[in-house]
Amino acid sequence: MKFYLSATVLTLAWFGVMNALASLGAWAAFATARRRAAVTGRAPGAQLLFAIRMLPVVVAALFAFGVFLPVHWADESRDGTEYFGMLWYAVAGLSAVLVGRAIVSALGALQACRALRLSWPASAAVIDDETMPGMSLAGIFRTTIVVGQPVREALTDDELDVALAHERAHQQSRDNVKRFVMFALPDVFAFTSAARQLDGMWNAAVECEADAVAVDGDPARAANLASALLKVARLTGASAHVPASPLWSTFYQRALLELRVRRLVTGTPIRHQSPLLPATLLVLLTTAVCSAWMTGLPRAVHEMTEFLVSMLP
Repeated sequence: MKFYLSATVLTLAWFGVMNALASLGAWAAFATARRRAAVTGRAPGAQLLFAIRMLPVVVAALFAFGVFLPVHWADESRDGTEYFGMLWYAVAGLSAVLVGRAIVSALGALQACRALRLSWPASAAVIDDETMPGMSLAGIFRTTIVVGQPVREALTDDELDVALAHERAHQQSRDNVKRFVMFALPDVFAFTSAARQLDGMWNAAVECEADAVAVDGDPARAANLASALLKVARLTGASAHVPASPLWSTFYQRALLELRVRRLVTGTPIRHQSPLLPATLLVLLTTAVCSAWMTGLPRAVHEMTEFLVSMLP
């Protein structure tokens, strides 16, 4: 077998194996976070949930491309011929399917986003839509706040101001980018019910955190935001025109209406986690890879791979 083909098969295989193991770790971490939330009565923060959701892909990518591939590239002969059993091809094929599925999903989402944006001015920070009965932060990487004309007519100036502040909070946190990344992750964890529950909890957390940023501790702004939510809920419920992409942050979501209004009316505090938490975890994982190189782990992984290639069917 040619060197480049063997490198591709083995790297994809290790990506799949580590993806599955890290997915199990993500499942366990999420279960622990849910149990702690049940005991303390405080839901996990959005940053922690996002970090757990990213864990399988980050761990798999760092191991496959940061540990295994470099040492395989350096030590494996370009002229040798190596034969693999079907198990290696099967795992590598599953990894290729995961990556291909992620690419197709990402391209489809970007194309749908582009098609929807073409009907709106690209340069405006806030634009009006004559028929949309709601409000949304449109776009993924370049975002624009879209306000339906019915919403402008229904809300008072104070209600509209705090509703726009809610969408700007999403904009500053780049929640649409995070939503897009979570949507297109090539991992095994995505096929579990735990991942779907995590996605729902993350969505609820970012909406509540955007509410808290918009309100900024002011009871009057909290009352105005709750009133705006109820008015937009009535508008949306009375209309069949519900545009936008599932990857966009929408001001009103039926499933979260009661939770958000209750928090706003009762003044329930929102615990803000450091936005650097996912980056901190990435730095720790990268440091672990560097430490692995310092201790000679990649060479041991390469030798173990050679042994497994000769042993597995």
